[in-house]
Amino acid sequence: MRSVTVREAEWDDEQRAWAVALLDLEADTCDGCHQPLSETTLREAFEGYDVSDPAVCQGCKALLIEQRREEYATNPNLPAFRFGVRRTWTPHDEE
Repeated sequence: MRSVTVREAEWDDEQRAWAVALLDLEADTCDGCHQPLSETTLREAFEGYDVSDPAVCQGCKALLIEQRREEYATNPNLPAFRFGVRRTWTPHDEE
């Protein structure tokens, strides 16, 4: 008696192409500024970039406020607490 097992390929040609494209993109991306190294390392790019003003994530800013944490400072479970962020404003497209 003989048994033959036929399996489908785990990835098809399109999925492999996407995976290769992602690997290429990641290999060409600077881990510091996230710009393409194929552009940022060109001689013509010398001093050709500016840094914008930082954007401030208001949710993260709210989490950094220590007032809420101080309320629970003496609680031994403080390291396990997770403080949530709730939006208190309405975007223009929801008005």
